[in-house]
Amino acid sequence: LVIGYVPQVIETPKNLSGGERFQKALSIELRKRPSLLLLDEPTNHLDENARKGLIKMLQRFQGTLIFSSHDEELLRSLVDKLWIIDPPKITLFKGRYDDYLAQKKLDLEQAKKNYDALKSTQKKFHRDKMRAQEREANKKKNRKNIRERDRARRNKLIEQSEKTSAKNQRRERTQREEIAEKMSEFSLPPNSTPTFEIPSKKALGRCICSITEGMIAYKGENPLLRGITLSLHAREKIWIQGANGGGKSTLIRALLDDPSIIKSGEWHRPPRDQMGYLDQHYGTLDDEQSVQQHLMNQAPGMPPQEVKKHLSTFLFYSDQSRNLLVKHLSGGEKLRLSLALLAARPTTLLILDEVTNNIDLPTKNYLKPILKHYPGGMLLISHDSAFVESLDITHRLDISQWKPRPFSQKNSAT
Repeated sequence: LVIGYVPQVIETPKNLSGGERFQKALSIELRKRPSLLLLDEPTNHLDENARKGLIKMLQRFQGTLIFSSHDEELLRSLVDKLWIIDPPKITLFKGRYDDYLAQKKLDLEQAKKNYDALKSTQKKFHRDKMRAQEREANKKKNRKNIRERDRARRNKLIEQSEKTSAKNQRRERTQREEIAEKMSEFSLPPNSTPTFEIPSKKALGRCICSITEGMIAYKGENPLLRGITLSLHAREKIWIQGANGGGKSTLIRALLDDPSIIKSGEWHRPPRDQMGYLDQHYGTLDDEQSVQQHLMNQAPGMPPQEVKKHLSTFLFYSDQSRNLLVKHLSGGEKLRLSLALLAARPTTLLILDEVTNNIDLPTKNYLKPILKHYPGGMLLISHDSAFVESLDITHRLDISQWKPRPFSQKNSAT
């Protein structure tokens, strides 16, 4: 068996975009002519054209394909069997993704009916128990009224009552256990969506960030972008668009004063501690530090109990999960930690590079209104157009207008 495998976080030279890193890694694996191809979140970093190209290629792939993904278009295009992971079990569903969603809807409706029926049974059981206790209290009251000469009769009644009571208790215990078991089987799953908000500092003045006639390049290389001009005000959201490798992430890193990037022109932005940044490769996280250590560094004055409470809202519930080193976290866990750090202190400017990578659908839907109502300024890179459109974007910015060209063909910046 020849296995090809591309992980969700790919470590290659930083001057390659996420999409370019994936394409390079996939090409290497495909040269093996694998009979089994394993892909972990393959569309995370791909622009629309690259994404559609990948789907077509995988549809033609002759071997066995196993992949994990939150990309519904990818799931609809490729899947004929699903493994639904619900720890500690895995459920197999044979069929298309839309068939699974339809069945899941029916199962949820049935689960609600079963849950309501069990709640009704539980209430009836409680009422019956209260009535039984009332009857027992009346019996005791009546026994007190029996004369001393009827002591034998009284003792017999007590013995019968104790036997009946023990029998009833055994039956009640059995019923409680059965109801608890059914409730755990049919009750709705607990809420596993992070609950959080991203605080913002009040923007000073109208303009939060601006670039005038900017140029960026990696050291020792030709300019990547030239003639960059943009301005961002409070409550504005700019969607930075462009093909993989076009310079989107490099532009962001230049704003953050990445030492590997040379820039010229006029650049104005808030102080670094007022900028919230989510890196698509989670490069701002230290592999050798734990989840808890990251938050304590971000908010050094936060009391230990508040640290635990804050991280639990991002699903880091246990001491074990909070003490995990970053190098042992999945892509989704790294995303949740990054969001936890963003939510730990107010920001004036929020910079998000592919925020929907590694994010499950419930969390994505939960994140929409938080970003939509963020009161500061936002620069956003994303290939997830449906997600971005839901955020009330104020400007679209296509970086291809700033790609260096021969002078005769150069277009003026818009």
